[in-house]
Amino acid sequence: MKPLRFILSTVALLNCGAVFMVSAAAPELPVLPLLRALELAQEQLDIRGLEKTVFIDSVVLEKGAALSRSRHWTIRWSQAIPSASGRIETGAEVDMEGHVVRLVKNAGAAAYVKPGQ
Repeated sequence: MKPLRFILSTVALLNCGAVFMVSAAAPELPVLPLLRALELAQEQLDIRGLEKTVFIDSVVLEKGAALSRSRHWTIRWSQAIPSASGRIETGAEVDMEGHVVRLVKNAGAAAYVKPGQ
């Protein structure tokens, strides 16, 4: 009788684990629709007058971190947008609340200034 209880409890435990894994892996619809994310990204180009030279090249829905359930839209520009400070903007991230963050390379780059100058 004890081996049968062990087998039944093991099967029940494995079944619960399988249900958890399937439900954890099931994709959810994004809270912020794709079209709204594209509008917000395009506004970033329009505000700076870049709508005639730079366009949205690609859009991907990505997870924020490995163990996080948060996701965001990653939007890439057709070409890099350089700034006077040496930074290069390559696109934008739009989170599910509609907040836009510009994706910048060389964010820590700064011109070296000798002491006393």
